[in-house]
Amino acid sequence: MPLTYNDIIERIKDKKYVSFDMFETIVVRNVTCPEHIFEIVEKEYAKKDSRYLNFSQRRQHAEQAAIRKSNKAEINLSDIYKELGEESKDFINAELSTEMNSIIANAFFTPVFEYCKATNKIVIIASDMYLDKAFIADMLKKVGINYDYLFVSSDIQKRKSTGSLFKHILKELDISRSDLVHIGNNRKSDFLIPRLLGIDAIHYKYNIFQFSNVTESLAEAKLYHSYIEEGEKSWYKEGYYNFGPLLYGFCTWLHKQFIDNNIDQICFLARDGKIVMDAYASIYGQGGTYIYASRRSLTVPMLTEWYHKISTIQY
Repeated sequence: MPLTYNDIIERIKDKKYVSFDMFETIVVRNVTCPEHIFEIVEKEYAKKDSRYLNFSQRRQHAEQAAIRKSNKAEINLSDIYKELGEESKDFINAELSTEMNSIIANAFFTPVFEYCKATNKIVIIASDMYLDKAFIADMLKKVGINYDYLFVSSDIQKRKSTGSLFKHILKELDISRSDLVHIGNNRKSDFLIPRLLGIDAIHYKYNIFQFSNVTESLAEAKLYHSYIEEGEKSWYKEGYYNFGPLLYGFCTWLHKQFIDNNIDQICFLARDGKIVMDAYASIYGQGGTYIYASRRSLTVPMLTEWYHKISTIQY
């Protein structure tokens, strides 16, 4: 079953300290894959500056190279851009600007933060991230998330994935394991590791479909984030997130056929065609002809065609 607001409240109500992961938990991007940020930088900046051609691939290779060469617990953005050479300052500014513009607060957690504030919980943000603490703080400020403590791996050189960051939090705040509960989307870093350390943990599943194409990624993220903002309106969700895009896609395909083939009139058959006709008229400002037709009147003539197809199957 999907995690609900009530599930979280039940788990955190007796805890004084509540720790949250940041990315893909309380903060989300307007793309489905973090790497698509680099593609957006490339598309936007390469229009005016040829240095940004193939930026996305070079940026990803630079990060991998920085990780291989590093003997630190966590690399930072400077480590990555050293691999790109002397022009890295402009690239850094472009990436940071795009990152900042891409983020929004995850509306699912808004009432959770309100509950924490109302019940005087101590809120902690803990992130394994190469971005520096000051920039992460600016991000949280931008999306309106208030907290008491912020711990970032690139700043303190301790990671959730190894458990060292959780141990650091316990020591820094002088609290016991039983006082703390952590919430996050990474099954290992945010759930298994803290539990191994005796810290209660809640696994939040950020189940967004990851597109490889950046345009589709932007559209999917927009749909998904609007979807989760609607709370418990399940039928609205199904229409908005599943049937709506399907219907829109079919209508755009239908309109293209209408134009490309010089079709004079579109006929929508009752009753299933009614919603398609309404959607088509809403999108293009013109409808078609609604024809009353029973399923039987269409099914019987199709039997000959289906018999022909079935008879060709080799048993």
